[in-house]
Amino acid sequence: MSTKSRTTYTDGDITRSFKCLQDKFTFPYELKAEQVAPLKNILNGQHCLVVLPTGFGKTDIFILPPLMMDILEDEKQHFAIVIVPLLSLMFDMVVKYRVRGVEIVAITQASKMTPDDLDGIKNGRYSIILISPELLLANRMWIDTFATSDVYRRNVILVAIDEAHLLIEW
Repeated sequence: MSTKSRTTYTDGDITRSFKCLQDKFTFPYELKAEQVAPLKNILNGQHCLVVLPTGFGKTDIFILPPLMMDILEDEKQHFAIVIVPLLSLMFDMVVKYRVRGVEIVAITQASKMTPDDLDGIKNGRYSIILISPELLLANRMWIDTFATSDVYRRNVILVAIDEAHLLIEW
């Protein structure tokens, strides 16, 4: 058993890592206090429920943690798996963050994905993986990929459900 203690991240760590991300990905805004608290909880391995108004930056709360952890623990790549029930929202996120240089992909239907995207997912190229709840449950391949792959098994920092109020059945 490892005796290595887990690092506890502070508000200062969040601020410093976000500053690095601002420089790398040109995020043209500052974090709000209501974003810093859940980001700190996520980085410290705590469960988190975030309820904020529309336009408040909730998306950043699940996009930023793997990118921040890549800065704070530079020996490995980190991932976020985000369950998104709206395809249009998924595609908007991909466009918004890819233009800034964030490695993000939307898993919609394997038959509609490029071989490059499929290969990138299996090999851990994307820090942010968006997937619909239906596809996650209907295709065991994705659960197996994320749960058993050496690429993901120890490096997924969060699983988020965006727009959870749209899910009809849990």
